[in-house]
Amino acid sequence: MNRGIGAIVSLLAVVLLGGCITTSQRLEVTPKLEAAPAATKRPLHAGIYYSHDFLMQEHRRALGSHSAIAPIGQMSARMFDDLLSRLFRNTSRLSVVTEEEMRLKDIDVAVAVSLEHFDFRIGMDSDSDRYSVAYRITLYSPSGIPAASWVVLGNGPPIGGMMSGIEGYLEGDLTDAAVKFLGSFDRLADPALAALARNRLQPAPGPEARQITVSAKRSDLSKFKPELVQLFNKTGMQAIEVTVRSDAPAPWVVRASDMRLLLGSDYAAEPAAVSSVLTRMESAAPPGAGTVLLGPLFGTMVEVLEARERQSEQELRLREGGRAAFDDRVVAKDRDATGLVLFRASASGEYLKTARLAIWVVDPQSATGTRVEIPVSGLQ
Repeated sequence: MNRGIGAIVSLLAVVLLGGCITTSQRLEVTPKLEAAPAATKRPLHAGIYYSHDFLMQEHRRALGSHSAIAPIGQMSARMFDDLLSRLFRNTSRLSVVTEEEMRLKDIDVAVAVSLEHFDFRIGMDSDSDRYSVAYRITLYSPSGIPAASWVVLGNGPPIGGMMSGIEGYLEGDLTDAAVKFLGSFDRLADPALAALARNRLQPAPGPEARQITVSAKRSDLSKFKPELVQLFNKTGMQAIEVTVRSDAPAPWVVRASDMRLLLGSDYAAEPAAVSSVLTRMESAAPPGAGTVLLGPLFGTMVEVLEARERQSEQELRLREGGRAAFDDRVVAKDRDATGLVLFRASASGEYLKTARLAIWVVDPQSATGTRVEIPVSGLQ
């Protein structure tokens, strides 16, 4: 599908109206939900959580002296406020996802929305799945356990056709994500909601920390191209290699999205979306070099997001008692699960030396979990 003509026309209009003056186009769109599937309201009070970074997130693309800015955080929050009001009897915003906050507001389940990926095309950009949006949805129990989590991708056709401009393509992606979210919510969320309801009547035992072994260390990036490592270091990110091993007979789930890097006594850094890391690296690269170095990585990133969509289906099968082949986010008995987790941590060296990693080990069948904290070696 050629998604470039409308974006070119939109920018051309800005250029013609602005002459040689530097101009900035702020994009504001609302998804079209007329064709969205009907939603069933659950008799629950849902807390909605967006982090400050999520709400403030804006994405800027430039073409010469002209730029387009998409306030994706605010647009997404408005969209999910609407969507979640269709799925739950009552909804309330949460400032934090804690047991105390949920108890004070009488919350039955918390829904946290974060951004896994976002980009939009501009000018002569070639057609690519890179120009899309991806959200992570996480359901939390009243005690703060991440009971279920999945990724929703939005990569739809432009609203209004190919000549609709940048807004039409962006609107198409948001609409696609909204429709997919509503269409898959029953299948992906209801098993966890049912488990939480059972736990309110009779709490189920969760995973035991003594059955889990976790290690975390600064990752060795020497196998990557030196140019990539240099760009990565400029972003202020920390790459941490995490290994989890279980002695329990049942498989448990460990998600990178549930991990937090604890710096000092009052700051917990959330994992950085790979998309945002690559975008920062692209911005730090010399002109023209970013596309050559990072283009293949953006393609790999989209493949990973598609795999995460499939992962949610696999976790669902586990909740239902089925068998499936899982990737390294599912910890089976006596098998190591190892992978990289990226954090944006611009703290001083002293804080990094004492940094700790918090992870959740979750039993997807019972929607119970155990939080484990460990030191991280090698950070500086």
